Amino acid sequence: KLVRVHVCVVALGQTAMGNAATFAVGTLGVLALPDAIAMQSEALFETRENLRRLLWRLLALLIHNPLFEAFAWCLRRCCCERLSSNCRPPHSLRAQALSSSDLVLWWTSRPPPNNPFHEERYIVSWRRAPSAVSSPRAAAGAGAGSGNDHCEAQAEEEEEPWREEVLEECEFEDPDASKGTSSSSSSSARRRSAVLEGLPPQASLRFRVCAVNRYGRSDWSKEEIEVDLPKVDRVTRQLAAKGLGRSRVVSSGARFCVQCRTPQEERGEASFADVVCRPVVGSRDCAHGPFCARCRQGVSEQVLPSCVCRALIGSWREVPIGKATSTAPPAS
Repeated sequence: KLVRVHVCVVALGQTAMGNAATFAVGTLGVLALPDAIAMQSEALFETRENLRRLLWRLLALLIHNPLFEAFAWCLRRCCCERLSSNCRPPHSLRAQALSSSDLVLWWTSRPPPNNPFHEERYIVSWRRAPSAVSSPRAAAGAGAGSGNDHCEAQAEEEEEPWREEVLEECEFEDPDASKGTSSSSSSSARRRSAVLEGLPPQASLRFRVCAVNRYGRSDWSKEEIEVDLPKVDRVTRQLAAKGLGRSRVVSSGARFCVQCRTPQEERGEASFADVVCRPVVGSRDCAHGPFCARCRQGVSEQVLPSCVCRALIGSWREVPIGKATSTAPPAS
C-alpha cells in the first residue's frame, strides 16, 4: 500500500509540474504576442494586457517587499556599485539657512526606475554669487574712476571657480514636502538632505548638485539656487517662515513638470492641460503645464481631473517644447 501511495503521489507531482510548465509556456507565449496578431482578437488582446498589468503589479510588490529590500541592500554592499547604472542629475534643489554660516540643502534623486541595486553619492558645488563678489569691486572702481579696470575686475570675479564638497546625507525634514510643492510624486525618486557647515559668514552663495558612482558623474543639476546667509546666529522657525535665509532659483536649464518638478526632455513634446473652469482659490496665472507622462496619467485617472492650481481639466494637448510658452491656455 505504501508503494502504491508513493507511486500515486509521484504521478500527481509529475502531472502538476507538467501542467505548471504548460501554463508558464502558454503565458509567456501570450505575453510575447506582437500587436499585429493580438489585435486580431479582442479577447486575446485583453488577455495579453491583463497579464502584463498583473505581471507589473507582482514585480512592484516584489521590489517593495522588505525581504527583497534587505537582499538588495546586502547585494549593494557586497558588489561595491558594480550593479549600478549611469547616474542622472538631481533636481528640485532647495536650501534654508540655519545660521550665518550653516544651511540645510534638499534635493531629489533620480535613480534608474528599473534597477533596485543602483547606488550613488552626491557632490555639491558652490561659490559666491556673481552679484555679491562684484559689488566690492564695483564700489572700488567707482571711487577710483577707472571704468575699464572695474569691468575687468568684475569679469574676473564672476569667473570664480566652483568649490566641491562630498555630501553626507542626513534626515532633515523638508517643510515644503508636506505641502506638495517640492517633493516628487514618482515612487523611484526620493527626497534627500544634507547640512553644510563652515560656509563664508553672511555671504550670498550659489549651489548646484550632481550624482556620482564608479561609472562616473552625472550632469550638474539643471537648477542653480542662491542663498543669502543671514546676520543672525540662529534662524528660528518664525524667521524661516518669514522667508529669512530661503533659497531662490537663479538658473534653470530645463523645463520641469509643473506637478512633480521632474526635468523634462529637451526635445519632443510637452503635455499641457486645457481647463474648462478657472480656479476659485489658487493661482490664476498658472500655465497648466507641462506635465510628465506619469503625472498626466495620474491626473487623468482622477474623478475630477484638476491642475496644480485646482482648475478643472477638460482635455490635453501636446505642444512642441520649442514652442511651449509660459502663458496659461485660455479657458472655455
